[in-house]
Amino acid sequence: MIGDKGMETVTKSLSKLTRIHDCNLDLYETGLCDKGAKNIGLFLAEAETLRTLGLFLGNNRLESMGIEHISAGLGKLCKLEKLTLDLATNEIEKEAMRYLSDGLKGLKGLLEL
Repeated sequence: MIGDKGMETVTKSLSKLTRIHDCNLDLYETGLCDKGAKNIGLFLAEAETLRTLGLFLGNNRLESMGIEHISAGLGKLCKLEKLTLDLATNEIEKEAMRYLSDGLKGLKGLLEL
């Protein structure tokens, strides 16, 4: 399992890719919690050149705070055109869905979700 600590290492490495256009993070069932989601959010906030993003985060332990971090990062991806997002089987409540909705509203160039 990658877990939160492993996610910190992964996102630090990804942050070094300054001109990344396409990114697929398949983190299904990796033991990810809110701390790992924070690292994903920080990476996304800096990934200004992303046009296509796949985030497969199903069957982890993400809760509202983790979704808030990811959503904040998503909202900064002005060039994003295509987003695939899998959050199945997490502890996501109504509050988390509001965070996600707010983050997606900022994606003016999004063509496919």
